[in-house]
Amino acid sequence: MTAHGEHDIPELPNLIGVAAEWFHEAPWALLVLRFIDVIYAGLLAGVLILLVRLATRRLTTIPTGPQNFWEWIVESLEGFLASLLGHAGRPYVPFLGTLFLYILFMNLMGLIPGLKSPTTNLNTNLALALAVFLVVQVTGIRSLGFVGYLKHLAGNLGGVVGVILAPVMLMMHLIEEVMKPVTLSIRLFGAITGDDVSLAVMVHMGPLGLPLQLVSLALGILLGAVQALVFTLLSAVYIALMLPHESETSH
Repeated sequence: MTAHGEHDIPELPNLIGVAAEWFHEAPWALLVLRFIDVIYAGLLAGVLILLVRLATRRLTTIPTGPQNFWEWIVESLEGFLASLLGHAGRPYVPFLGTLFLYILFMNLMGLIPGLKSPTTNLNTNLALALAVFLVVQVTGIRSLGFVGYLKHLAGNLGGVVGVILAPVMLMMHLIEEVMKPVTLSIRLFGAITGDDVSLAVMVHMGPLGLPLQLVSLALGILLGAVQALVFTLLSAVYIALMLPHESETSH
């Protein structure tokens, strides 16, 4: 089966896609196929919200079961991200932690029979990267002030040399900021798409490809976690770069 029936890229069938193609003459079917990744991303968000709500419905002083599991995840992410961002970056830990978990589970969805990884769609990744981009720019303006934000983009160079190089540095930094969401989204898209394609090829080989399927599945789990971590770490670095540093606050 090919992706949406339009490309030659191998893709495992998914429940929503199969149902839409079965009723391909229905007006809603084409719309579903067009926005299938949005649907899966929305369903995952709903499931995660539901699981967290159920786990925190009856909080106890000594956590057990699902509450203990989610508290362990939150504490681990908070400790790790706070160590990267420092005290000034702690307010961004919930955003980055949510980003990591959301991307992680989207990456792993394609490894579950009948489901599909929304991160194999470049638009999904670009939307996530644009959210990071907006947070980074707003962080820069709020923490440095608008003038300080512009000075940061211009390189914070002093003297005559700084004034001369300011337009060049400003242009270079603007291009760099615009390219950040592009590289974030393309990196995630390429890695997850490549993994899902390799797994689909192994499955299409039938019983002969079973050992390779198990290897591809294990690598897919590892790759999905690594790519979610890379996306989150780079986002944390971009935010940290916009936070005031000693050299900038001392003036």
